[in-house]
Amino acid sequence: MKRQMLFILCMLGSLLAAAQSNYEFKVIASYGNNQKDPTGERLWAGSELHAQDRIVVAIGGYLALMHKNGHTLELKKPGTYVVANLSQQVPAGAQNTTQKYFRQVVSEVKKVEQEDLRTAHRKYMAITGAVQRRGAVKLKVLVPVTEPVIVAEPNEVLIAWMRPDKVVRYTYQITVMNMNPEKEEVVATYSTQDTTLTLDLNKLTPYKDEEGFVVKITTEENPQIIADEFYVGKEENQERLKAIQTALAGMNDDGSALSAFLRASIYKEHGFVADAIKYYMKAIERAPEVDLFRLALIDYLAENKIAFQKAE
Repeated sequence: MKRQMLFILCMLGSLLAAAQSNYEFKVIASYGNNQKDPTGERLWAGSELHAQDRIVVAIGGYLALMHKNGHTLELKKPGTYVVANLSQQVPAGAQNTTQKYFRQVVSEVKKVEQEDLRTAHRKYMAITGAVQRRGAVKLKVLVPVTEPVIVAEPNEVLIAWMRPDKVVRYTYQITVMNMNPEKEEVVATYSTQDTTLTLDLNKLTPYKDEEGFVVKITTEENPQIIADEFYVGKEENQERLKAIQTALAGMNDDGSALSAFLRASIYKEHGFVADAIKYYMKAIERAPEVDLFRLALIDYLAENKIAFQKAE
């Protein structure tokens, strides 16, 4: 009799464990006081949601979910949602890329999800947008200027920099030159009052078989305000290109902040710094109210010693 009872208890325990692990969604990112209803349990990155659960997205909140088949879902509208109903909005078929990188993305979010952008200076110290150096004022460009900027998406290279002055609005002159070692050859010039510019390297004329260009940034109003020159070029290593293409296979950029954030994380994992920064910035642009995307970008910039550094 005791053996039978023990067997029954073990079976019940196994069934309970299986039921608990049979999730419908996992939380990729949660911003705001999002909760389970009616328990009030706060949702964080990594939380599991089951079919019978009800969740509440807070006013101003944001919730990024991964379905058990790997497809993703964003919730921005405040209100109460039934998880079983959310499952019906998810496409059929498996999406293995998201599942593969889920832990990495959640780990990244956990680093910043409980921080407040207003108090982030306790952890991060901004390197100011303009640094005085021998009479010149150096613009801070959001790329690693001390090494070549190699990109996997040469048709859309985002160049971004920090304003040197919070009051004055400058007109920036961007000059792109090819790699002719004998004579500087300007292949394109641009002018903008924004602090970003998108280049299509495929439409620029390189020098012979060179695949890269030198970029200079100055201001029209003050020639002493300049950025360090930097090199930007296409990735030529076919193994690296194949690896990132395989990693992104089946993951189209659907225009959502979550899609951009996932791509940023994958590019980060594969060492494509400029491509990662571009997609972090796209995530911010698509969901400007979600501070955790800004914090993730700042953390990544600080990690690469670009414009920010960890406070001592």
